[in-house]
Amino acid sequence: MSFTENTEFGDDIEILLSELEAASEDRALTRGERAVIDVVDAIRLIEGGEGLHEFWQSDLNHSQIMNSFDVIGTERMVDAIKAGQWCETRLEDRSLYTETEADYLSELEEEMYEAITEVPDILVEFVEDGMGEES
Repeated sequence: MSFTENTEFGDDIEILLSELEAASEDRALTRGERAVIDVVDAIRLIEGGEGLHEFWQSDLNHSQIMNSFDVIGTERMVDAIKAGQWCETRLEDRSLYTETEADYLSELEEEMYEAITEVPDILVEFVEDGMGEES
């Protein structure tokens, strides 16, 4: 299953991403700043490929990314990603899943894609609230 739409994060988030990527060359990012980058990168990977299968087959730091979704307040994404963790131990070729596995994964991804639609608004609110940093 491949998601047909790419999530739009808005100009403010895209500008912030560019600024954070540039800043990361000069200093260590805060946990909140790192979370913004992780969340956007993970969603782009999930939407651009084979969903949870590709996420769990990737070399990404899965624990860090799940923590990043948690940091910004997207518990539905954390739940969906964790539920698909079994993909990490499966064959690299998703087409070799059993019918039961494929059906279950499709259900998980449907829930996850619904949760993804909420992420841009949650991310904007997270950034506006100071990215989890104490003022």
